[in-house]
Amino acid sequence: MKLEIIRGPAMSGKTTKLQEILRNAGDKGASIMAGVWSPGSLARSVERIASGSLVTTITIDDCSASQLKMLEKVCKASRWPGVTIYAVEAA
Repeated sequence: MKLEIIRGPAMSGKTTKLQEILRNAGDKGASIMAGVWSPGSLARSVERIASGSLVTTITIDDCSASQLKMLEKVCKASRWPGVTIYAVEAA
C-alpha cells in the first residue's frame, strides 16, 4: 500500500484534485471523509476497504496529523501492495 499526501492552504484545490483522482479510478476507487474519525477507526476502515474489494485507489479528505501518522503505519504494514491512498491534509 502506498500513501500520497496532498498538502496546501485552504481553498487551494486539494479536494478538487482528490475528486479528480477518484473519478479517474472509476469503479476501483473508494472515498472516505476523515474529519471526525479517530486515527484507529480510520485505519481499520482503510484496511476493510482494501481487503474486501478490488479497490486500488482510496481517497481520504480532511486528515489530521495524527490520522496521517496512522495511515503511514498502515501502509508500512500493509498486505495490499496494489492499493494507493491519496490523503488530503486538513488546512
